[in-house]
Amino acid sequence: MPWNMTTYPNLLGHSKQDDADSDMAVYLPLLNINCSKVLRYFLCSVYTPICSVIVGAVKPCRNLCEEARLGCERVMMQFGFNWPPLLRCDQYPNDQPCFEAPKDGQIINKKSIQQSKQQFQRGSKDDLEDFLCPYQFRVYNTEFKYTLKFNSHLHVENCGMPCKQMLFNMDNQERIKTFRYYVGILAILCMISTSFTIFTYLIDMKRFSYPERPILFLSICYFLLSIAYLIGFIDYFFDSTISCNQDDLSTIGGQQSLTDSTTVGKDTISVDSSRGVRLLVQGTQNKWCILTFLLIYFFGMASMIWWVILTLTWFMAAGLKWGHEAIEAQSVYFHLASWAIPTVMSAALLLKKSIDGDYLTGVCYTGLTDLYVQRGFLLVPNCIFIFVGLCFLLSGFISVFKIRNVMKYEGTKTDKLEKFMIRIGLFSVIYILPQLIIIACLLYEQINYNDWLRWWKKKLCDANESNYISYLTCSSISTPAATAAIRTGPRYEIFMLKYTFQTSNGNEFANVNQAVRYLFRKHNNESSDILIDQWLEWDTSVFQPRLLQTISLTQSNDGDFRISLKHLNEHGQLAQNENLTSADVCLWSTLSLVDDIQRKKLLNTYPNISRWYSKLATNLETFVQKIQDINIKKEKTSEKNNKRNGQHDAISKLKENDYQQQAAATLAQKQSRTSHQLPQSSQKKGERQQKENELVFNQTPEKIEAAIYKWNAQSTILTARDPNEKIKPKAGEKNVLITSALPYVNNVPHLGNLIGSLLSADVFARYCRLRGYNTLAICGTDEYGTTTETKALEEGCTPQEICDKYYKLHCQIYDWFLIKFDYFGRTSTERQTQIAQDIFWKLYKRDYILKDKVEQLYCANCKRFLADRYVTGTCPDPKCKFHDAHGDQCDKCGKLINAIELIQPSCQICKNTPELKQSDHLFLDLPKLSEDIRLWFEKSSSKGFWTKTAKTITEAWLKEGLKPRCISRDLKWGTPVPLEGYTDKVFYVWFDAPIGYISITANYTDDWEEWWHNPEQIELYQFMAKDNVPFHSVIFPSCLLGTNDNYTTVAHLSGIDYLNYEDAKFSKSRGLGVFGDQAQATGIPVDIWRFYLLYVRPETQDSTFSWEDLATKNNSELIKNLGNFIHRSLIACERCFNGQLPEIHLGDLDKQLITQITNELELFVDVMDKTRLRDGLKLILKMSHYGNKYFQLKTPWNKCKGTDDEKKEAGTTISVALNLVYLLSILLEPYMPSTSLTIQQQLNIPHTSPKYAVDDAFHCYLKPGHKIGQVSLLFKCIKPATVDQLRQRFSGKQ
Repeated sequence: MPWNMTTYPNLLGHSKQDDADSDMAVYLPLLNINCSKVLRYFLCSVYTPICSVIVGAVKPCRNLCEEARLGCERVMMQFGFNWPPLLRCDQYPNDQPCFEAPKDGQIINKKSIQQSKQQFQRGSKDDLEDFLCPYQFRVYNTEFKYTLKFNSHLHVENCGMPCKQMLFNMDNQERIKTFRYYVGILAILCMISTSFTIFTYLIDMKRFSYPERPILFLSICYFLLSIAYLIGFIDYFFDSTISCNQDDLSTIGGQQSLTDSTTVGKDTISVDSSRGVRLLVQGTQNKWCILTFLLIYFFGMASMIWWVILTLTWFMAAGLKWGHEAIEAQSVYFHLASWAIPTVMSAALLLKKSIDGDYLTGVCYTGLTDLYVQRGFLLVPNCIFIFVGLCFLLSGFISVFKIRNVMKYEGTKTDKLEKFMIRIGLFSVIYILPQLIIIACLLYEQINYNDWLRWWKKKLCDANESNYISYLTCSSISTPAATAAIRTGPRYEIFMLKYTFQTSNGNEFANVNQAVRYLFRKHNNESSDILIDQWLEWDTSVFQPRLLQTISLTQSNDGDFRISLKHLNEHGQLAQNENLTSADVCLWSTLSLVDDIQRKKLLNTYPNISRWYSKLATNLETFVQKIQDINIKKEKTSEKNNKRNGQHDAISKLKENDYQQQAAATLAQKQSRTSHQLPQSSQKKGERQQKENELVFNQTPEKIEAAIYKWNAQSTILTARDPNEKIKPKAGEKNVLITSALPYVNNVPHLGNLIGSLLSADVFARYCRLRGYNTLAICGTDEYGTTTETKALEEGCTPQEICDKYYKLHCQIYDWFLIKFDYFGRTSTERQTQIAQDIFWKLYKRDYILKDKVEQLYCANCKRFLADRYVTGTCPDPKCKFHDAHGDQCDKCGKLINAIELIQPSCQICKNTPELKQSDHLFLDLPKLSEDIRLWFEKSSSKGFWTKTAKTITEAWLKEGLKPRCISRDLKWGTPVPLEGYTDKVFYVWFDAPIGYISITANYTDDWEEWWHNPEQIELYQFMAKDNVPFHSVIFPSCLLGTNDNYTTVAHLSGIDYLNYEDAKFSKSRGLGVFGDQAQATGIPVDIWRFYLLYVRPETQDSTFSWEDLATKNNSELIKNLGNFIHRSLIACERCFNGQLPEIHLGDLDKQLITQITNELELFVDVMDKTRLRDGLKLILKMSHYGNKYFQLKTPWNKCKGTDDEKKEAGTTISVALNLVYLLSILLEPYMPSTSLTIQQQLNIPHTSPKYAVDDAFHCYLKPGHKIGQVSLLFKCIKPATVDQLRQRFSGKQ
């Protein structure tokens, strides 16, 4: 510093600058390491004070000294030095004129000087503008970008809010503790209530169909949100490390301050004057802070959107009269909105680093210290979502209100409908009111935040009598006017309301059917879960929508509802069981919504429903009384503690005592050989057996009697078929024709292709033969079309050579997978040409064929019109935009498109851009056939068994409206078009390929017309994945109906969803997933492949193939359940009775088991007839589980060593168990044919012996005296190392 700018003597008495420089040189190491950014200014003010108008040297300000000491004293202490006594900080002034360094922590006003002179709305401008950040609150690491914000233009940089002196605990720290406990309890309650809804869905994933599905996602969102608040509550006991910074932030130049050696106690509220303090978290440095922020903000926003979607689906159902299938078809857009919008908003906040610690709740959130962020990311979105949801809600109410007025005008009672409206209204109020309160709380923060900051500053000044907070300017609030303008701080009650209602909405979502089912599972033993679930699903998806439609229409238009009542009257065996079930309650409740007069008229038409409805009223009253009694007992527990404890202990130990009695009885049996205590042991055994019967099966005497009658009856023996004899329809029998979607010949099928059609068709065909149905199963390769030509060009051969090559590969794959059709043919045959052209001519003569010019893509380089499959580009659907869509169909969204609609099309052969040219083509006039196809679909889908996926897709096509479809292509490889002027063209593959079912049958037998021109006697089942559904449910039937030639059309359509590979799509080119020609090389037996693919068959939604899950299912379901029961039964017979079945003397538990298996068989036949193959497999495993339970309770391995009576009982157990083993081998044959054969070999059942048919009863197949074969293990464990190896091998990374 120039000599003429300083004044001497300085504050230490130096009269010359050289002397001062000499003494100051000892501080050069500290200056070099930059231990404090203000050290140079402090030393300058002490050793070389600057000239001023004040006489003498100007002293440094105390806070300048404190900051220099804070940064450098620890470094000095490491080398044995202390802060010099001559430079102690208490000797320097705080408020009189003093020297201050450039204010890094002073307020920066971004407004103009003119604007800065304006006063605030409340108080003077000095209230906050003169705020200097105390050094204890400063953050010297500028990378953290801490800011203490007052409003949009006024903020303190590198300054934070202290945890212990934040807005809410300036008065009483105990309130924070109370608040944390309060929020923690709310979070736990929210988790419990939402987990109920989530677990009911996990028990059965078919529940919560649209329009109720948003309730599930609402529950999931609130469950995860409550987890975040629970984490914050738990963190309170770990010193609030999430909302408050655990580390000292006063890091300077890479060195830490003295604060590292000092900790702040949880209960202290003072600021240590020798160090900084812990500050509330800001930004994205704390990972747990980010986690809790994302859980609360992301899922909070998502929950609001799902509520809007719930109101939208209500409007679609009530206002637009959409069915649940049509609503579900839009679900992809629901998910896109509900997850994408919160993702974008959360990402924006993370980029802005607008995340704040919330010491009240112990978590991190946004908008706590920035009013503009709170306004833009919380207040405005909440208001928008509430407004939109209310619009949908009110629109739905208006529609229902109009229906009510029409009903009143016609004299129909509306009390049920009004009750329904009241329930919807109450639900809406219960959700909307908390959201409005949350919005009110946010407005409360917006209005009062600046006043709270002034109040906070005043509290700091009031508490700063000892000057432990340096440097704090309090003069601006010391005047009476300023003090009067300062209001009180934030009110705890308002914030308790805010957090109460932020978690309370999660307590409101539960489905009536799920609640009823839960009560029955808790208080009433329901064994036939799948059948009950069928009725519950039917009630939700069919019965209730038709009922609502009936309520909204006149009585003369209730045909659909009468169809449902007829179905319930004829097939509702469940509703006439002796025991009350959850399905009874739900169906009865639905029917009770009908007007009393109308219901009586309807019930007179359906006597079974009438008897059931009247009978159920009494049973329901009993059940409700039972639940009320339980609740009354719970309320009285505080008055009867001793009695309750005794009862509770007795109940909780009931099962344990049963097993203790079993052990005691076994011990008594051993003692009886010496002490002759057999009567007492037998009595205990009888009591135990009675309790075991009640605990496991609980069958009624009538059911037991019927089951035992069937057990003793002879089972039907299947008639052996001559394999050389062609299968023909038989009069008086059930004739079943089964087809699988024809695989493209040049594609190697992957696991998804197999389960989607071929394997499913094979399993069902095997089942039909076991039932004794006259069954013909046919399939073949689809060999015509663009793909074959393209593959031939790639491999440099003819299309026929390509077809021959890949046809052999297909046959090899299906042979290894044990997929057996009665005939597996091809479409490139003369029969195909004859039948396809015949169908065309009949359509042409009936005026269902149109001629038109088509703008088609022409490749100048290849000099040919490009068929659809020769063109790729971007999907034209703005909601899809898939970049690799083909010219006929987008593989991503499934939409059928024309090649010219593609964006940026390219030729698949030469990759050049084609040009548009006109070409003459033929069209199928689908609009002209639309009414016929609609009537046919309604009849077929209601009478037959169509999967939900198949019906939804078909309904969507019909609702959109059918359009003319081109049936010709400019190709050479295909069925020639016979019409003059079009002979240079071939039929489009999706006109031609389904006709392949007919031509393949014709190649199998000359009597093919008995199958395909005989709809009165033939039931046609077709299996496919969902992408093939519209061609089998709309286009192919349209062609057959248009001929008016009495063709057999599909009666049962099993269209299922996709099987994905480890959450991705199968890809041969990328080596991702297992394809048919690779499965054998894995070393996993074919039956394990078949079992797992059928276990995860995507019957209701997309499913995923997982190596880990494959190993889990093999090791648990096959080895521990099925294999364990079969092996232990065979081994027990071999060891206890030399491999010969003993005499059978049925006891109570034996009869209970036989009855239970008969019940499961009835259900098995029902689900299999409906092509629900996955449920059928799970019922087989359930029967095996019952067998294990039965075997464990009976303990034949012990009893065979006991008395004669015990040996006789053990013999009965083993004989009954082995008959169940034989039954399982029969039922497993469609699923696991090799395993079925192995089991029967171990049972010593010759391959040439008569085969028993599967019916709805458990028979005694194996008679006493039968000798079993050699016993061995059925399955091998799949180890984790094998799983890792196979996952890596097929991951596409090699």
